[in-house]
Amino acid sequence: MMSVNEIDVIHIAFAINDFYVDHLGVEMLSILDNNRESSFLFYVLSNDLTQHSKNKLNLLLSTYSTSKIHYVHVDDKIFEGFPLRIKHITKETYYRYALPDILSELNKVLYLDADLIILGDLRPLWDTDIKNYFVAGSHKAYIAKQFPGYKESIGLHANSTYINGGVLLMNLNRIRKYDKTRELFDNTV
Repeated sequence: MMSVNEIDVIHIAFAINDFYVDHLGVEMLSILDNNRESSFLFYVLSNDLTQHSKNKLNLLLSTYSTSKIHYVHVDDKIFEGFPLRIKHITKETYYRYALPDILSELNKVLYLDADLIILGDLRPLWDTDIKNYFVAGSHKAYIAKQFPGYKESIGLHANSTYINGGVLLMNLNRIRKYDKTRELFDNTV
């Protein structure tokens, strides 16, 4: 059995509000149950997570000795004025922008939305070589049909590639090196 101190730990970040704690619990169980050979460090970014919610997640993880959870309080003030152009998008959507600063000790992190079910092994995704990239994600082709004009409203051309922000393998070192966090902040408001 692996310990969470080993170098091959998979680091996963989530950004939630207290409403999503049960969703996150289901997702974490799906990760742990379908990745029994891996160790995880989960980072839960939130501004309003209650102690009751933390206790629920801690209890869930208590039976998985190879994984740990860290709670990160995020100051929402840095995201004031950020646009919410789609009705299901919340301010927590923007927390991933700050991951290179918040998780300054990490080289790489897998960011996952808190409403996913993981049915397979995350190791191949985690081991993807992204040393020459800022982020790896899945192309989201349907965005133009589902939300007409959305790409243009955020400064993209209609034929620009748009990736699904709910599953992102992030090269935090490269993002820091090229100061992409500042660029994202400067171009969002």
